[in-house]
Amino acid sequence: MPFPSHYQVDHLFVLVGDNPLPNYVAAKCLLAPKGKRELYLIHTTKTEKTAERLDAVLSKDNVSAQYILLEETADLPGQIDRHITRVANRATGTLGLHYTGGTKIMAVHAYRALDSVDAESQFSYLDSQKLAMCIEENNRLTYSKITAEVDFKTLFTLHGLELNPDKREKLSTVLKLPEVSLEIAETVTQKKLDIAPTSFRSDLKKTVAAARQESLKKHHFADENNNLLFEKLLQSSSFVSEDEAEAWAKGGHWLEDYVLDQVQHVKDQGITDYCIDFSICVGHEQYSRAARNGQLYRDDFQLDVAFMRHYQLFVLSCATSAHPTECKAKLLEAYVRAKQIGGSEARVALVCGVAEPKKLSNEIKVANPDIKVEVFGYEQWENLSDHIADWIQRL
Repeated sequence: MPFPSHYQVDHLFVLVGDNPLPNYVAAKCLLAPKGKRELYLIHTTKTEKTAERLDAVLSKDNVSAQYILLEETADLPGQIDRHITRVANRATGTLGLHYTGGTKIMAVHAYRALDSVDAESQFSYLDSQKLAMCIEENNRLTYSKITAEVDFKTLFTLHGLELNPDKREKLSTVLKLPEVSLEIAETVTQKKLDIAPTSFRSDLKKTVAAARQESLKKHHFADENNNLLFEKLLQSSSFVSEDEAEAWAKGGHWLEDYVLDQVQHVKDQGITDYCIDFSICVGHEQYSRAARNGQLYRDDFQLDVAFMRHYQLFVLSCATSAHPTECKAKLLEAYVRAKQIGGSEARVALVCGVAEPKKLSNEIKVANPDIKVEVFGYEQWENLSDHIADWIQRL
């Protein structure tokens, strides 16, 4: 469903902050699709690169942007007033201001400046709780559902990120051995392990290992002595080497494959893009210079499974561990990274082996009240797609 045309304007001012995603969504939704439309990127020297990346992405959709640079002086309110008044007085057509980005000071003075030129201007911001565009017209607030879709390529480009080419050159949606992953999850869940702290973690580890061995043998990827049959593994899946196949068969990567498989089961929940096991390089614009000097990436991070629902990022971190401290650390790292690229709308969950997922999530929320996270324990592995669908709908 397209964004309602009566909320679209011919001239849109946006305040550029550290996260360009809200500005991109605003431009896609609020700019009139035809005619002489214009986007004005109000930014500082600190957010100049962000404005340039935003312009580059939107130009592919034939959106023309003008830059309005605010110098770092004491007269920030005066600059905003002069720039907006000058542009607005010359513009023909409807006017709008989107103020999700930028600072509160910028938002207040931009609002005042445009309102003084045209009291019928439209003002808007993205409500991260309602996941809707809040629009003010004629002193009335209305909310409209966001229809813009963002894929991972666009999201990374907006943030100046790229995949670490040492790990993988493009995003992957390929599952290695989905039938094996499914059987491991089902077998472990159906065991109904004793959750006594003294034995549970070791019992879970042994149960996972046994289920993995049995499934590999069942599908003829291992012999009766549990030796891997690499020729069959390489023929039947997308493994590029024996080392990769062995790491998958003996480690915890099966859980990532299983989680993505379960995400694919709920694509009808508005999921528009998804991928698995990718390493992101932060600041890749500096990497080319560093690489020539033989330096490595200084700040890259790994995400296990992620998907986009319209413009909202969901990250699922995966850990076969049942140790609460390890799981908590992995979840918090995923939370920080998800917010870094997905903004305040990003949502994060951990799929792990703990016996009491509610207890773990509550511990995190008590220590960090503003953090919204979900934890899925080993008993939820079997019907994980149902739990993911419920998680999405509750947001």
